[in-house]
Amino acid sequence: MDTPQPTQNQEPKPASQQPEQPKAEPAKTEVVREIHHHHDRGRGPGGMFIGLIVIAIGVYFLGKQAGWFPADVELNWNWIWPLFIIAFGVSLLSRRGTFGWLLTTVMTIGVLGFLAAAAFGAFGKASPLATDTVSIAKEADGKALALDIDTGAGKLVLRGGSDKLISGTHIHRGMKLTQTSTLENGVQRVSLSTDKDWGWIGQHRNDLELSLSNDVPTQLSVDSGAMDMEFDLTTVKVTDIDIDTGASDLSLVLGDLVDKLTVQVGAGASSIDVSLPKTVGARLTWDAGASSKNLPDFNKIDDRTYETSNYASASKKVDLDFDLGAASLDVSWR
Repeated sequence: MDTPQPTQNQEPKPASQQPEQPKAEPAKTEVVREIHHHHDRGRGPGGMFIGLIVIAIGVYFLGKQAGWFPADVELNWNWIWPLFIIAFGVSLLSRRGTFGWLLTTVMTIGVLGFLAAAAFGAFGKASPLATDTVSIAKEADGKALALDIDTGAGKLVLRGGSDKLISGTHIHRGMKLTQTSTLENGVQRVSLSTDKDWGWIGQHRNDLELSLSNDVPTQLSVDSGAMDMEFDLTTVKVTDIDIDTGASDLSLVLGDLVDKLTVQVGAGASSIDVSLPKTVGARLTWDAGASSKNLPDFNKIDDRTYETSNYASASKKVDLDFDLGAASLDVSWR
């Protein structure tokens, strides 16, 4: 068989004239390896720790909506938020080689085990529901009341109409209410405080419902956690209200029994409703972040101050001062 001979256009070229073949790209391969190396580290125990915390909180909220947990099972955010700082530290340690990886793995297992023990222990050993009585008599020489309430998350209801200085109930699970009363220069100082630390998670109940005397000028101070607060003080001679709270719902109904009422509210992400009688003149100062407000019949004085048109001439005045985070404020008249 004849061997085909190369044509003139098919003559083989010398090796020096051969086109260059594509070279391997070791640098590119190395870069890809480095990217995969960091990507794998991101999936270490630090990232897993953060992911598990987020999943656990999501399961909690889903379970609350679906009815998987008892209605009074609550998270104690005072214990939960530090976990995210721990998680951040764990994620940093997990990037420090084999020793850091092993250390953070042990830490992750330990913390998750602790959380599981706290959660299941709380579900299995819920404190029984208890009711304590609040009953404080008026001192013979007492001419005014200074009431200080210090409590954690729960519900707080205040109204007038008590035949004592203060009366009411505290419904709770495993909490302690401390009551003290002293007389100083005609002012009866009453302190009601509950222990705020009730663990990581559990069946939580902290409902404080109080009635106040209608006959005594009253100064009110409230320091609380996340609260559902309902204050109807239309029949109480309250002169000062100071509320410092977290993420709360506050309904505040005020009267016109004193010439001057001062209200100061500091709150986080909250919803606040204030009801005022038309017989008073009102001034409102406002210092808030991402918040909304509804202030009918108020005139804007400056960026922070609002007044009703009758404020200067009114015989009964209410001064309102709000220092809020992401909150909503609604003022209504009756």
